[in-house]
Amino acid sequence: MGLEKINISILFKTVSELTAFSQASREVDFYYFFEAHKILKTFTTKDWGDLKLDLSNWNDKQLDVLVQALDKGDGDYNVVEDNFFIGYIFNLSGDTLASQILDQMLYSFFDENEIDSMDLLDSIENRIKQLYTSNFLKDKKVFAFWMNKIEETKEKRAGDNE
Repeated sequence: MGLEKINISILFKTVSELTAFSQASREVDFYYFFEAHKILKTFTTKDWGDLKLDLSNWNDKQLDVLVQALDKGDGDYNVVEDNFFIGYIFNLSGDTLASQILDQMLYSFFDENEIDSMDLLDSIENRIKQLYTSNFLKDKKVFAFWMNKIEETKEKRAGDNE
């Protein structure tokens, strides 16, 4: 990685170390995610763009640490503002991690963000359909809830653009 991607390199190294620590100790607490959160708070718009491109090289354990850092923030409910990486990570994750994100984080992601990317909405919708088809999402009512939530978000976005 060149100098232009130094923050991505630092974040990847930190997340990898945190992943190894969690596997060795089986302990996870707030401080575990705070180190990654501190790095994310220094990111520029370019860093976020670089990270989006780099995420496909991360494994599910690393993505899990990153999504937890994004979701938990600094412990005082101060999360990284204006990012859509929970949605991106949801789409890149394997079925088990994606199911956890769906169960634990995706609702607040939708609730707290004005999602204006139709591509992101479409990919989240397709990922939920994949989870349903592969039986990682078994509850028909939960599936219907998410399909309605995405449709409402799309309609709201379309209405805002008129």
